[in-house]
Amino acid sequence: MEHQAGWAAFRAGEAPAARAIFAPAHAASPSGETFEGLARTCYLEYEYSQAIELWERAYAAYRDGGDALGSVRVARTLGGMYGQLVGDLAVCAGWISRANSLAAGSPGSPQLGWVALTRGMFEGDRDAKNALFREALGAAATPGGDATAAGGPGGQPGRWTPL
Repeated sequence: MEHQAGWAAFRAGEAPAARAIFAPAHAASPSGETFEGLARTCYLEYEYSQAIELWERAYAAYRDGGDALGSVRVARTLGGMYGQLVGDLAVCAGWISRANSLAAGSPGSPQLGWVALTRGMFEGDRDAKNALFREALGAAATPGGDATAAGGPGGQPGRWTPL
């Protein structure tokens, strides 16, 4: 990962330090990862509208670059942002559906569990919600699955650093 120092700054809770790494990197060579790093920085600095805009650009960059894992991760994140912060459940459902469709192309991927978890967050039916949460836990318990891993930027191959 060429932006390991930025992800390390997030793990240390240092959003300004992460911005100091991702902003110049992004200015020099915009990528899905730099858009995503800046989006996370904005999110941690309570700049939610800007974060969402940057995550949308990250999604496009990952898709254009053929990074299916990045595309799934960001689509899932955007679903959560539109559902929790914007309150637009139609757009939320669209992003989650997109993440689900993309993740379905990667059988055995931990992303399947993360998408199930995100779907469960917005499911209204209690039994369906519980089934999705069980699906997420099942994905975490499979070989290569990990309840803390989502396979993305974070400084460790195949590991995601939680917000």
